[in-house]
Amino acid sequence: MTIPSNVNNFGSNANFNKYGQDGISYYDSEMKDGEIGSRQFVTTVDVLADGELAGFPSAIDAGLTQGTNDYNVAALKDVFLNNTQVLQQSAPNTNPADSDFNFGTSIANRPAFIPRFGTASQTRIQGLNETERDRVVGVTVTTSSPQTVTITDTSTEGIRVTLGFPSLQKIESDGNISGTRVDYKIEVKDQASTVIKQILPNFDGQTVNSAFLAKSSTGAFVTGKTTSPYFKDHIIFLPEDIEDSDFPLTVTVTRTTADSSDNLLLNAFELTSITELVFDPTAFANTAVAALRFDAEIFRSVPQRMYRVRGRKVKIPHNSTVRADGSLSFSGTFNGTLKGTKEYCNDPAWVLYDLLTESRAGFGDFVSEDQVDKYSFYNASVYNSELINNGQGGTSPRFSSNIVLQQSTEAFTLLNQIASMMRANLYVVANKITLTQDRPTSSTYFFLMQMLLKLVLFIQELVREQEIQ
Repeated sequence: MTIPSNVNNFGSNANFNKYGQDGISYYDSEMKDGEIGSRQFVTTVDVLADGELAGFPSAIDAGLTQGTNDYNVAALKDVFLNNTQVLQQSAPNTNPADSDFNFGTSIANRPAFIPRFGTASQTRIQGLNETERDRVVGVTVTTSSPQTVTITDTSTEGIRVTLGFPSLQKIESDGNISGTRVDYKIEVKDQASTVIKQILPNFDGQTVNSAFLAKSSTGAFVTGKTTSPYFKDHIIFLPEDIEDSDFPLTVTVTRTTADSSDNLLLNAFELTSITELVFDPTAFANTAVAALRFDAEIFRSVPQRMYRVRGRKVKIPHNSTVRADGSLSFSGTFNGTLKGTKEYCNDPAWVLYDLLTESRAGFGDFVSEDQVDKYSFYNASVYNSELINNGQGGTSPRFSSNIVLQQSTEAFTLLNQIASMMRANLYVVANKITLTQDRPTSSTYFFLMQMLLKLVLFIQELVREQEIQ
């Protein structure tokens, strides 16, 4: 979908650098050669997996918490646009500099990223519009005449305020045309005239605390020059705890820069329109998704997107622990039970077990866990996760699975392809699906030479009887 240009506060919190985990924020255009110009941003939503993912390795290894802005920023090391990392691998995981990003020159135009990890209770990604209702205003805003619009629809979740600047310029005494700046403020009040959201030029002179930041953001200004109409949008999220009784709401735009009475200074603007927004309620429960916002000026077409992730969480043995490399270590004796909480691991035995028994992304509608011989999978897992010399001065698990299933494949073929990754095959014995693996085992039966001689004589006798017949 295409997002309008120059959008500010596209999230339930004000400052994307600090509070960006709840929505994707959009910022004012930068000046280019003294001119300001509108830009378009595009938001894509990509499905990463069916089921819960462990997450993005760069953020996980940095010990960051899912759902925080620091996590989302560090995860940009694992997001690739046209085969290039968004955030350079050498960049710090928190508070990276603008120069650490491979796309964009500032927070205004670099890619923004919001993931969801595929849990049943995950929240929606705010800012993905479902319906819009435009209300054209078209009235000039002056210091003495703020413009107010009333909103009565209690289903409204966000408001887009569009301001129009017919021209923005200052003609100097030498004839040169330079830019200028206009400040204003936008306030959203409830029916009791209490400010619930506001956008200010800056926080100068304000008492900044958590309560203030919850309802306030900056960016209510335009600076630069333009000789053609320029439009700026602000999208404001209403508080999630807003009640029907708080309506009607009022949206007021106030000019704080003095009105110009000089024909050489053109800085008038109007409240062009108010748009009531209802956001897409879809949370994509049990589906891991990633929303990416990027500047259409940087990408002339929608870029190819790739993500480096630690994949689906799966059931693992009760006596196992996941190592940093995704393999398993074991302690004690396996009693045939698996942990109640799924974890990430790359042991192909439990990847295969998950595919067999998981109903959302596997064959669980046809195969129950009671029909699978867990002990045969456990024995294969112990062999798979054994650390061996990797030929590079270190160790690695004997077998690991890092695969993406993107195409439909015949079920029996797919299961055996995964089994073959660990030199194994599936077969049914005593009504249970069993995993047999080509691996060294201890002796289970001893043959004496006398027994072998009797076997040879028996075979020879069978051959003679067949020849006689």
